This record gives sequence, structure tokens and C-alpha cells, in this order.
Amino acid sequence: MLNVDWDDDDDVQDVMPAKKARRRGPMKVQKCDKVQKRPALQKTPRQRIMKHVPTAESVLGHIDKHPLPEAADEIRPCEDTILVGSVCSGLCAELWSLNGMGRRFRATFCCESNAGLRKLSMSMHTHDYVFCDVFLEDWMAVSCDLFFAGFPCQGFSECQPAGTAGLTHISGSCIFPILRYIRHRRPPMFCLENVRGLLTLYPETFAMLLGVLDGMTDERGRKLLLYCILRESYSVSWKVLDTCRVTTLPQHRERLFVTGCLTSAMQRPMSWPPEAMVSMNVICP
Repeated sequence: MLNVDWDDDDDVQDVMPAKKARRRGPMKVQKCDKVQKRPALQKTPRQRIMKHVPTAESVLGHIDKHPLPEAADEIRPCEDTILVGSVCSGLCAELWSLNGMGRRFRATFCCESNAGLRKLSMSMHTHDYVFCDVFLEDWMAVSCDLFFAGFPCQGFSECQPAGTAGLTHISGSCIFPILRYIRHRRPPMFCLENVRGLLTLYPETFAMLLGVLDGMTDERGRKLLLYCILRESYSVSWKVLDTCRVTTLPQHRERLFVTGCLTSAMQRPMSWPPEAMVSMNVICP
């Protein structure tokens, strides 16, 4: 299990929020003559949020100290079958997309903490393995070709009050086991998805994410560089996509996508879908 409370670097401390103490006994109510107004929420200085963001070097160094055991080779029904795995899976929307594209795939594993979503996903798809906790190592023992992670967005949402979001939020720390899996399992392609606030409100965290991917090395110890054509390097790109601009659905839903593909497995350069300039009168006459 990859703990996020590092001991060797001061800039990585206090990433996980402390557990709140449980209240014991009935709550005491003090009587007062005057009505006390609730104090206004004070915004936390930006410096307090930035100190919780670890450096890419410290995160990568800690990941390298916790290697994963060798994964067993997954059985492929045929050579052109794509092995798909995901964490924070939800409804496994990636499987619907692959099915609509007519691609032959096999769902190797999914990991979802919500019991209702797990049950619904198992009724719609056939997975080899189903896990329920992203912080445990059991799902990391399974390899795949396509790795998807739509890690929780609550910590990076604009609705979170200052000082309680980002990596200090329990859901924001899900990014660390995801990076550990990419580092050690090295799937040929991965796709990470989150809200736009990760880019606009927490650029330091987003820079750390790209920095970890930039600092990865292959089995021979060579440094992997972004946008650099090396045999075992990841070609990483990112973009904010809006549903109503890339599809014909009348939904304003902006999401940040980060994709990476091993250059040895790339057949063509990465390209993003063009914006579909569809009139709303056509969609909703």
C-alpha cells in the first residue's frame, strides 16, 4: 500500500487530512442573551494550499521505493483483443465507447468504492476482477493495455472551500496510487480524467502530475521525457473538452483529459476530436 504521508521530505507532509475526533455524549448548548451570528468564512491564503503540494521528484522517489511484484500475464482470447482496466470506474464509460467503436476488448478489472455502482457495472459488463479500494494493492497486480482513471473531482471542484480541497481532500489523494500503477505496470496507454479546476485552480498539483510522468524512467534507468521520441517513453498530452462542443449533446460539461501512450506502441500522433459547431436550434428545436 502506498501511504502518502512521506517521512523523507517536508514538502510532502500533511497531504492526507487528519481524522476528526468523534464526539462523545450529548452536545452541550450554552445559553446566551444575544443571538450570535455565524462568523464569515475566511479564505485560506494561497501559500497554505501550495505547501501541501509535494514536488514531482519527492513523489517519484517515494514511488520507486515501493515497487510492485511482477504481474501475471493476462490471457488474450486473440491477438487483437485489448485488455482494459480502470479505477474510480463508475459506470465504466470507456467500455461503452470501445463497444461503440467496434473494437474487440476484454475488461480485466475495475475498481469502484460505491457498492451500488459496482453492482450496476457488474450487471452491464463482464470483468475478470472487481475491486473496491483504490488505496489497496490488490488491483495493482493486474496488468492491462488501456488504463483509465477518472479519479474523484471533489477535491478540485470550485465548490470546495479554501483550505479543504486539493490534495488535502481525501479524494484528491487518489492520484498517488494511480501514478504508482502507471510507473510500475507501464500500460501502453492511459487516460486520466478530472474537472477543469485541477488545471485552473490547482496548477501546482497539475504541474506535479505532469512532472511525475516526465521524470519516469524505463527498465534500463533512462529518463523518460515528455514529447521526446524514445523507445520506452510516454507521449503525454492534455486538453479540456466540453461535451456540447465535441458532441451533439446539449450539455455544458468541461473535463480535463490527460492521455499518455508509449511511443513504441504509437501508430500515429495523438489527435483530439475537433469541436463540433452544432446549433442549439438543431439539437433542441
